[in-house]
Amino acid sequence: MERGLSVFAKAKLGGNFERHPAAPRPADPFSDVSLSLPPGWDLACYDTETTDKAHAFCQVIQFAGLLANENYETVRRRDLRVRLLPYVVPALGALSVNGVDFGDLDDLDRHSEYDAAHAIRALLAAPHSRGRVYLTFNGLRFDDEILRRMLFRNLADPYFDKSRRDRRIDVLNLVRLVLALPDSPMSVGRVDLTASPASAGKEEVSYKLTALCEANGIDLANAHDALFDAEATFALANHVRAVAPWAWNLAFASGNKEAVAGRIKSARQEGRASWLFDPFAGKPDGSGPRGALLPCIVYRLDDYRCLVVNLEEMADAPLPDPLPDPHTLGFEGSYRDEEDGSDLRPFHVVNTSRLGYLLDSADAARFMSAERVAVLDDAAARFYPRQEDVSALLRHAAPERDWGSSTVSEESIYAGFPSDVDRDLRDRFVSAQGWSDRIAIALKLGDPRLRDFAARLILTNVPPERLASWGDVVVAQLREAASEAFERPHTQPPEDRKKVWVTVRSALDDPGCTDRFREWLATRYPAPAEDHGAEEAEEPAGAMGPR
Repeated sequence: MERGLSVFAKAKLGGNFERHPAAPRPADPFSDVSLSLPPGWDLACYDTETTDKAHAFCQVIQFAGLLANENYETVRRRDLRVRLLPYVVPALGALSVNGVDFGDLDDLDRHSEYDAAHAIRALLAAPHSRGRVYLTFNGLRFDDEILRRMLFRNLADPYFDKSRRDRRIDVLNLVRLVLALPDSPMSVGRVDLTASPASAGKEEVSYKLTALCEANGIDLANAHDALFDAEATFALANHVRAVAPWAWNLAFASGNKEAVAGRIKSARQEGRASWLFDPFAGKPDGSGPRGALLPCIVYRLDDYRCLVVNLEEMADAPLPDPLPDPHTLGFEGSYRDEEDGSDLRPFHVVNTSRLGYLLDSADAARFMSAERVAVLDDAAARFYPRQEDVSALLRHAAPERDWGSSTVSEESIYAGFPSDVDRDLRDRFVSAQGWSDRIAIALKLGDPRLRDFAARLILTNVPPERLASWGDVVVAQLREAASEAFERPHTQPPEDRKKVWVTVRSALDDPGCTDRFREWLATRYPAPAEDHGAEEAEEPAGAMGPR
């Protein structure tokens, strides 16, 4: 067996692997949802358009979603366009992709972010009496994280999908799973690079929503509009249901932490391997379908993390006895041989919500020979009798979950829940009849994140003359609480910061910046009196290109 090469990669490179049908599954209400969801369930499919890609600093400027009933029939649509916040500078490139004119972002016919956030929360939060499937395209990594911060910033509960029954399905990962089949019933997207000399030799495969829809016969219009993208995502998901119902069932069965925990428990009880599908793995040169299948044993370390043990390296070798000292385990890489440094027992700590799809042996047989599946199941069976010793060892060696620390409130969304007192004040703020009542509540908030958000909401939504009636002391307290956000447009992020916000300076440096955009920036984000950077950056009219 060649080391370092996934089973799926070997199959694609011409290994002797046959496709075998999966074994029949027992009938239960959740085992086959390809034709309809369990009774009473529904589905929410949604998409966002944003000012940038940085989760903590960009803003949703359009949200669109649809609700479908248990028979996958659309019953409701919602399209919300949102006014730009005063402290968010949009990236011109993002607006160009979305087809949004920056001059329209302050239109009064757009919703305030506060109103839009609570409307989105009302749409996405499933009633307690039913289960819901949340359907996105690359949403687990992008849309959901941005929406959580939007809700958090507007004092709404950011966890709209917190029911134990709800399922989350990322259609991009689902399509990659189906495309990884040796004889896939779907086609990968393609892009035409012949018109661009600079793109000569670059990969022509595309996993973008529009390219995948076109490749699989799904009609398109108004690409990069949030409502279109939501409709296209739903159409692509329905296509998967039709051509690969087993994959849709697997995605549903892997759609939340509890469901994944059940699959992990079943594998342990049956003494067999699990098969982790990594949708982002692929050939080193980026060619061919993306996705790799990793035979493994999975342990739950806590509610948030799992530890994945790679069985591919153990199929033909026994587990070391005695077990190594925990301090020799490097979890960013793997357990290494002291003499030659080679990988012996790769261990990976994975966020449970991003574990991907855990296939059982029957589904793994769709990708490789039943003989190979049996060999790896046997490796798992030899490993399981020592699972308690191994689990204790790995728990000791695995690093604790690090939530990080930040002075930016949006970046601290996972740094602990607000206290019961602050949650009550937050709810009273939202239910208050007017902004005057909210000002009084805002000053009582003890959680600095919520106090910051409440202050921003007041300073953004209350006219200055009304705000002044509360006195200089109150206004000063509100401005101090929200100072970090309102200073962002003219505050250059530290050089060592990985995720940064768009500033006026960086917007002016954008190669696509036009005179019209420069004028808009100067009007909307006047430089502080003590800061002459923006004035010094100005150039003669026409220097940055046509209007």
